Amino acid sequence: MVDLTRLERDRLAFEVLVSHPASHATLSRSRRSADGAFFAKSALLQRKVTERSLRRTRTPEHAFSEGDRLLARIDDALKLPRIEGVVSCWSDWTISLEPTPHDGGFRKDHPAVARALSVPQSATSLRRLLRDPLGFVWLRALGMTAPELALEPLQLDPVAFGDLVHELLRLAIERIEPTPSLVGATPEEIDNALGAAARDIAERWPLTQVVPPRLLWLDTIEEARRRAHRGLTIDERFGQGTRSFSEVPFGNPQSPAERIDPWDQRQEVVIGQSGIRLKGRIDRVDVKADRRGVRMSDY
Repeated sequence: MVDLTRLERDRLAFEVLVSHPASHATLSRSRRSADGAFFAKSALLQRKVTERSLRRTRTPEHAFSEGDRLLARIDDALKLPRIEGVVSCWSDWTISLEPTPHDGGFRKDHPAVARALSVPQSATSLRRLLRDPLGFVWLRALGMTAPELALEPLQLDPVAFGDLVHELLRLAIERIEPTPSLVGATPEEIDNALGAAARDIAERWPLTQVVPPRLLWLDTIEEARRRAHRGLTIDERFGQGTRSFSEVPFGNPQSPAERIDPWDQRQEVVIGQSGIRLKGRIDRVDVKADRRGVRMSDY
């Protein structure tokens, strides 16, 4: 036997398939690639064949799947509840000027919303409540949050970097207070406290959260240390005997901490007659020895 090439074998097999006198062969081919480029006709189809172009949006005689059938038969698709809901939502979003159920409306005194409003609100959640009420309901009442991808970043995002600076400030002030105190500490003592806090964070944070690679991580800590140093030294002296407190919480009745200095952090803070309770943290509080003067700093 003669060893035929692959192309010759394909042509021979194709001729056998299409040349049978008592049968018809139906062949299909794509005219475009996945990127939209035109496909050339196969060399096997150079013989005389009858071609008929079929559009994807045509009504097929036989549906390949349920999705194929619904795409081709609009009347059948519009009878399904899920399709009716999609069409109604799109109409309300693009045509209707009046509030609709798709705009997030809910009945008065809804239990989920009342429960979300009954807990103490942070400054962030209070701002969202005033500026984006629907977003507040999604996040606080329904608990809808976006997943966080645990990837190794090249730099910390602004929120994480802010947390880093605040942690440096807290640890440094805890090392300085009450002796020699932030007011009485020398620049060298402040630098030493920040250096010890930076070393502690450099080793501890990578164990609990995602941080940049080692070299970038150390550079990020150095930048945070520089900003923390400015935060501790930019204010004028507040007087001898002043006590400084960092990251002081307030308005959290469920806090396990028992510290009552400079105030009882479990005491409720209510905004006016609204009944909305506020909670949060103050970056730094300086209290004079006679407790007749107080200074609050927001970094």
